[in-house]
Amino acid sequence: MSGNGNTEVTYTQDFKERATEVARKGSDVKAASLLLAICRQVRRECLAQAPGVPDLSRHRGQVPESALVYEYLPELVARVYARNGLQMMRTSDERAVPSMDHFSDDDLRIAIGEALQHSRFPDIADRLGAVQSGSKICTELLGASLASGNIAEILTSRFIPAFAPDHPAAQRDVLELERTKALRKAVCAERDFQDEPAFSPEL
Repeated sequence: MSGNGNTEVTYTQDFKERATEVARKGSDVKAASLLLAICRQVRRECLAQAPGVPDLSRHRGQVPESALVYEYLPELVARVYARNGLQMMRTSDERAVPSMDHFSDDDLRIAIGEALQHSRFPDIADRLGAVQSGSKICTELLGASLASGNIAEILTSRFIPAFAPDHPAAQRDVLELERTKALRKAVCAERDFQDEPAFSPEL
């Protein structure tokens, strides 16, 4: 790999690590601002420039990727801002989407989880990487697995916690169900690895 390639990989990894740090430990407003910036950047990264890459330059109905970056995640940000006495300045595209005032926080958590589950962001990021370099970092962040740390899941769970197991909506909480499944799978893999016998060459 060329030097430029190494620099790009290092920058991408550094950006992802900083973003995760802000999402987990930054102030509410700083973390929410990060999420809003990621949504807006994804809309600049995905312009139908390759097969399988949607055009997210404008809102497109109930396409999961579009719903996430125009409706659900910006709405989450707006609510976090409001709790902190601030008003989110929406772009004209964001102002044009249907109002989500009728959504409770619980409704919003469920909607984000279902949209993430049905989104194609992992595949979209791969396709973007095949046709261009650099401009796909935020798409990768939204396409990350819940096991490795997905920014949207981290921040949604931070601002709207998972339902208690006995809550009527618990079985619809895709974020928690998928995160638990991923963690359980990781634990099982670790146990299988630890149970493997040590290699002992025959003499």
